[in-house]
Amino acid sequence: MGSVYGARTKVAVTPFNGSTINYGFATNCTEAEQNVLGHTQVAAVVGIIVYGASAPKPGRMTKNPDGAQGGPNTNTTSFVDWESINGAIAADWKLVRGSTRNPKLGRGSRSIRVKAEIAPQLLKVWDMKTEQFNRITAATLAEMGISAYVQADLNNPNVIQGDNKIEGASVFGARSDEGLSIGFIDHTRVDNMPAGWAAFGRAVTDDPRAAN
Repeated sequence: MGSVYGARTKVAVTPFNGSTINYGFATNCTEAEQNVLGHTQVAAVVGIIVYGASAPKPGRMTKNPDGAQGGPNTNTTSFVDWESINGAIAADWKLVRGSTRNPKLGRGSRSIRVKAEIAPQLLKVWDMKTEQFNRITAATLAEMGISAYVQADLNNPNVIQGDNKIEGASVFGARSDEGLSIGFIDHTRVDNMPAGWAAFGRAVTDDPRAAN
């Protein structure tokens, strides 16, 4: 993110005050711009990095680098680490969109918004069809660490939704002998599944910063 041209660097920011999530993305901002916006190159990030999440999502800032007016590519725009917002404003950046925090509670009757701790201190939220939830049963889902996403979860700083990649963690789903499938399960239940269920590796991504 930045201008539409230039080589991109993978970086991460913390999206809001209190969040424990490393939100990853690719940017072609200059090194100086990255410093102002609080970007940390992924090689220096400690912990799991989440890419493409709809929640949380960092605030977005923009700046016209040379004062030019008009034209499609005159502004530089990128995500910002929450701790760098005030400094960026002082450097003539403008906050054009605030951060998105935790997902809202589910409201539909055809699906139930559920959660599972898919990696240490990483709570995944997604929508499960009500028919599937009832067929598997709440008790069996609970054995896999899956439960409804409720009001008390709205202040949890570890929640993610709508991500497309998780770096530095092994994520698992589950299948039953009857052909039922669940996208995500609690990472601590992989070796202790309910009868008739088996875990499978949904996404196994080695942390590129870890030594062999």
